[in-house]
Amino acid sequence: MYDLGSGEARGAMDSCEEHPDKLHYIDDEPIKPEDAVLLLQLWHERSLKNARAHYKASSTLFRRHGGLTVVNTVASLAVLFFVNSSVMRQEVFSGLTEGLYLAAGAISGFILVLFSILQYVFRWDDRARDHKSAGTEFANLQRKIERYTAGKFFKMALLHNINREYNYISRSYPLVPRPIWISDELRDVSERIKHLEKELRSRSGLYANFTEPPPQQKQGRLSRWFRWLTGRRD
Repeated sequence: MYDLGSGEARGAMDSCEEHPDKLHYIDDEPIKPEDAVLLLQLWHERSLKNARAHYKASSTLFRRHGGLTVVNTVASLAVLFFVNSSVMRQEVFSGLTEGLYLAAGAISGFILVLFSILQYVFRWDDRARDHKSAGTEFANLQRKIERYTAGKFFKMALLHNINREYNYISRSYPLVPRPIWISDELRDVSERIKHLEKELRSRSGLYANFTEPPPQQKQGRLSRWFRWLTGRRD
Protein backbone atom coordinates (compact mmCIF):
# COMPACT_ATOMS: atom_id res chain seq x y z
CA MET A 1 0.00 0.00 0.00
CA TYR A 2 1.55 3.26 -1.14
CA ASP A 3 1.77 6.54 0.68
CA LEU A 4 1.30 9.53 -1.62
CA GLY A 5 4.64 11.21 -2.21
CA SER A 6 6.67 8.42 -0.65
CA GLY A 7 9.89 7.17 -2.21
CA GLU A 8 8.25 3.82 -2.88
CA ALA A 9 5.41 5.39 -4.85
CA ARG A 10 7.71 7.64 -6.85
CA GLY A 11 9.99 4.71 -7.61
CA ALA A 12 7.04 2.68 -8.86
CA MET A 13 5.90 5.52 -11.11
CA ASP A 14 9.44 5.92 -12.52
CA SER A 15 9.48 2.21 -13.23
CA CYS A 16 6.16 2.48 -15.05
CA GLU A 17 7.48 5.31 -17.20
CA GLU A 18 10.38 3.10 -18.26
CA HIS A 19 8.11 0.07 -18.74
CA PRO A 20 4.62 1.15 -19.95
CA ASP A 21 3.33 -2.42 -19.66
CA LYS A 22 3.47 -2.00 -15.87
CA LEU A 23 0.95 0.86 -15.79
CA HIS A 24 -1.87 -1.53 -14.98
CA TYR A 25 0.00 -2.46 -11.79
CA ILE A 26 -0.07 1.10 -10.49
CA ASP A 27 -3.74 1.54 -11.46
CA ASP A 28 -4.70 -1.55 -9.47
CA GLU A 29 -2.56 -0.68 -6.45
CA PRO A 30 -4.60 0.51 -3.44
CA ILE A 31 -3.51 3.59 -1.53
CA LYS A 32 -4.08 4.71 2.01
CA PRO A 33 -7.68 5.92 2.47
CA GLU A 34 -6.60 9.01 4.41
CA ASP A 35 -4.29 10.05 1.55
CA ALA A 36 -6.94 9.44 -1.07
CA VAL A 37 -9.60 11.30 0.91
CA LEU A 38 -7.30 14.31 1.36
CA LEU A 39 -6.61 14.50 -2.37
CA LEU A 40 -10.28 14.01 -3.23
CA GLN A 41 -11.23 16.77 -0.80
CA LEU A 42 -8.78 19.10 -2.51
CA TRP A 43 -10.15 18.29 -5.96
CA HIS A 44 -13.68 18.63 -4.63
CA GLU A 45 -13.00 22.16 -3.37
CA ARG A 46 -11.26 23.11 -6.61
CA SER A 47 -14.21 21.81 -8.62
CA LEU A 48 -16.59 23.73 -6.37
CA LYS A 49 -14.65 26.96 -6.84
CA ASN A 50 -14.46 26.46 -10.60
CA ALA A 51 -18.17 25.72 -10.84
CA ARG A 52 -19.16 28.80 -8.83
CA ALA A 53 -16.70 31.01 -10.70
CA HIS A 54 -17.86 29.86 -14.13
CA TYR A 55 -21.53 30.30 -13.20
CA LYS A 56 -20.81 33.83 -11.96
CA ALA A 57 -18.84 34.63 -15.12
CA SER A 58 -21.72 33.32 -17.22
CA SER A 59 -24.23 35.47 -15.38
CA THR A 60 -22.02 38.56 -15.72
CA LEU A 61 -21.49 38.07 -19.45
CA PHE A 62 -25.19 37.41 -20.05
CA ARG A 63 -25.99 40.71 -18.32
CA ARG A 64 -23.47 42.55 -20.49
CA HIS A 65 -24.89 40.98 -23.62
CA GLY A 66 -28.42 41.83 -22.54
CA GLY A 67 -27.45 45.43 -21.81
CA LEU A 68 -25.87 45.80 -25.26
CA THR A 69 -28.95 44.29 -26.86
CA VAL A 70 -31.19 46.84 -25.14
CA VAL A 71 -28.91 49.70 -26.22
CA ASN A 72 -28.85 48.43 -29.80
CA THR A 73 -32.63 48.15 -29.85
CA VAL A 74 -33.08 51.69 -28.57
CA ALA A 75 -30.48 53.02 -31.01
CA SER A 76 -32.17 51.22 -33.91
CA LEU A 77 -35.53 52.76 -33.03
CA ALA A 78 -33.90 56.17 -32.70
CA VAL A 79 -32.32 55.87 -36.14
CA LEU A 80 -35.66 54.82 -37.56
CA PHE A 81 -37.49 57.76 -35.99
CA PHE A 82 -34.88 60.41 -36.63
CA VAL A 83 -33.95 59.47 -40.18
CA ASN A 84 -36.89 57.74 -41.85
CA SER A 85 -40.01 58.96 -40.04
CA SER A 86 -41.36 62.21 -41.42
CA VAL A 87 -44.33 62.00 -39.04
CA MET A 88 -42.05 61.95 -35.98
CA ARG A 89 -40.05 64.80 -37.43
CA GLN A 90 -43.08 66.99 -38.05
CA GLU A 91 -45.23 66.14 -35.03
CA VAL A 92 -42.95 65.12 -32.14
CA PHE A 93 -39.64 66.80 -32.88
CA SER A 94 -40.94 69.82 -34.71
CA GLY A 95 -39.17 72.11 -32.24
CA LEU A 96 -35.72 70.84 -33.18
CA THR A 97 -33.65 72.64 -35.74
CA GLU A 98 -32.48 70.80 -38.84
CA GLY A 99 -28.94 70.55 -37.49
CA LEU A 100 -29.96 69.11 -34.11
CA TYR A 101 -32.30 66.64 -35.77
CA LEU A 102 -29.58 65.36 -38.10
CA ALA A 103 -27.04 65.27 -35.24
CA ALA A 104 -29.38 63.16 -33.11
CA GLY A 105 -29.83 60.72 -35.98
CA ALA A 106 -26.08 60.53 -36.58
CA ILE A 107 -25.32 59.92 -32.88
CA SER A 108 -27.95 57.17 -32.73
CA GLY A 109 -26.44 55.52 -35.80
CA PHE A 110 -22.94 55.76 -34.32
CA ILE A 111 -24.06 54.15 -31.07
CA LEU A 112 -25.79 51.37 -33.00
CA VAL A 113 -22.66 50.61 -35.04
CA LEU A 114 -20.31 50.86 -32.05
CA PHE A 115 -22.24 48.51 -29.78
CA SER A 116 -22.83 46.07 -32.65
CA ILE A 117 -19.06 45.90 -33.12
CA LEU A 118 -18.57 45.32 -29.39
CA GLN A 119 -21.04 42.43 -29.48
CA TYR A 120 -19.25 40.90 -32.46
CA VAL A 121 -15.72 41.33 -31.11
CA PHE A 122 -16.18 40.26 -27.49
CA ARG A 123 -18.83 37.57 -28.17
CA TRP A 124 -20.26 37.90 -24.67
CA ASP A 125 -23.24 35.70 -25.52
CA ASP A 126 -21.10 32.78 -26.76
CA ARG A 127 -18.63 33.13 -23.91
CA ALA A 128 -21.46 33.18 -21.39
CA ARG A 129 -22.71 29.86 -22.75
CA ASP A 130 -19.20 28.40 -22.60
CA HIS A 131 -18.83 29.43 -18.95
CA LYS A 132 -22.24 27.98 -18.13
CA SER A 133 -21.25 24.66 -19.72
CA ALA A 134 -17.96 24.70 -17.80
CA GLY A 135 -19.80 25.36 -14.54
CA THR A 136 -22.08 22.39 -15.23
CA GLU A 137 -19.12 20.12 -16.00
CA PHE A 138 -17.28 21.08 -12.80
CA ALA A 139 -20.47 20.68 -10.76
CA ASN A 140 -20.92 17.16 -12.18
CA LEU A 141 -17.31 16.34 -11.33
CA GLN A 142 -17.84 17.66 -7.82
CA ARG A 143 -20.81 15.33 -7.30
CA LYS A 144 -18.82 12.42 -8.73
CA ILE A 145 -16.05 13.05 -6.20
CA GLU A 146 -18.66 13.13 -3.42
CA ARG A 147 -19.82 9.66 -4.50
CA TYR A 148 -16.24 8.36 -4.50
CA THR A 149 -15.51 9.71 -1.02
CA ALA A 150 -18.45 7.70 0.30
CA GLY A 151 -16.47 4.51 -0.37
CA LYS A 152 -13.89 2.88 1.88
CA PHE A 153 -11.41 1.51 -0.65
CA PHE A 154 -9.45 3.57 -3.17
CA LYS A 155 -7.13 2.68 -6.02
CA MET A 156 -4.83 4.78 -8.13
CA ALA A 157 -7.03 4.17 -11.18
CA LEU A 158 -9.81 6.15 -9.52
CA LEU A 159 -7.54 9.13 -8.91
CA HIS A 160 -6.18 8.93 -12.46
CA ASN A 161 -9.70 8.99 -13.92
CA ILE A 162 -10.71 12.04 -11.88
CA ASN A 163 -7.46 13.80 -12.75
CA ARG A 164 -7.96 13.17 -16.47
CA GLU A 165 -11.53 14.46 -16.35
CA TYR A 166 -10.48 17.56 -14.40
CA ASN A 167 -7.72 18.30 -16.90
CA TYR A 168 -10.05 17.81 -19.84
CA ILE A 169 -12.60 20.28 -18.48
CA SER A 170 -9.89 22.82 -17.70
CA ARG A 171 -8.51 22.62 -21.24
CA SER A 172 -11.87 22.72 -23.00
CA TYR A 173 -13.34 25.93 -21.59
CA PRO A 174 -12.23 29.57 -21.22
CA LEU A 175 -10.52 30.91 -18.13
CA VAL A 176 -12.55 32.75 -15.52
CA PRO A 177 -11.85 36.53 -15.44
CA ARG A 178 -9.45 37.36 -12.63
CA PRO A 179 -11.79 39.81 -10.80
CA ILE A 180 -14.29 36.97 -10.41
CA TRP A 181 -11.63 34.38 -9.52
CA ILE A 182 -10.34 36.44 -6.59
CA SER A 183 -13.70 37.92 -5.56
CA ASP A 184 -14.95 37.84 -1.97
CA GLU A 185 -17.72 35.41 -2.94
CA LEU A 186 -15.10 32.71 -3.53
CA ARG A 187 -12.84 33.60 -0.62
CA ASP A 188 -14.20 30.87 1.67
CA VAL A 189 -13.50 28.16 -0.91
CA SER A 190 -10.08 29.63 -1.68
CA GLU A 191 -9.12 29.47 2.01
CA ARG A 192 -10.16 25.83 2.24
CA ILE A 193 -8.12 25.04 -0.88
CA LYS A 194 -5.04 26.72 0.59
CA HIS A 195 -5.46 24.75 3.82
CA LEU A 196 -5.80 21.42 1.99
CA GLU A 197 -2.85 22.19 -0.28
CA LYS A 198 -0.69 23.01 2.71
CA GLU A 199 -1.70 19.78 4.44
CA LEU A 200 -1.00 17.77 1.29
CA ARG A 201 2.45 19.34 0.92
CA SER A 202 3.34 18.65 4.53
CA ARG A 203 2.19 15.05 4.27
CA SER A 204 3.81 14.15 0.96
CA GLY A 205 7.02 16.14 1.30
CA LEU A 206 6.99 16.90 -2.42
CA TYR A 207 7.19 20.66 -1.77
CA ALA A 208 9.44 20.77 1.24
CA ASN A 209 11.21 23.89 -0.06
CA PHE A 210 8.05 25.57 -1.33
CA THR A 211 7.76 29.30 -0.66
CA GLU A 212 4.73 31.48 -1.20
CA PRO A 213 5.02 33.75 -4.26
CA PRO A 214 5.30 37.48 -3.58
CA PRO A 215 2.04 39.44 -3.67
CA GLN A 216 1.19 40.97 -7.01
CA GLN A 217 1.37 44.68 -7.46
CA LYS A 218 -1.91 46.51 -7.50
CA GLN A 219 -3.05 47.24 -11.03
CA GLY A 220 -4.10 50.64 -12.26
CA ARG A 221 -7.70 51.54 -12.87
CA LEU A 222 -7.26 51.53 -16.66
CA SER A 223 -5.73 48.04 -16.59
CA ARG A 224 -8.54 46.71 -14.40
CA TRP A 225 -11.12 48.25 -16.71
CA PHE A 226 -9.50 46.65 -19.76
CA ARG A 227 -9.45 43.24 -18.07
CA TRP A 228 -13.11 43.64 -17.09
CA LEU A 229 -14.05 44.60 -20.64
CA THR A 230 -12.15 41.79 -22.35
CA GLY A 231 -12.82 39.18 -19.67
CA ARG A 232 -9.12 38.31 -19.41
CA ARG A 233 -7.82 36.59 -16.29
CA ASP A 234 -4.07 36.53 -16.89
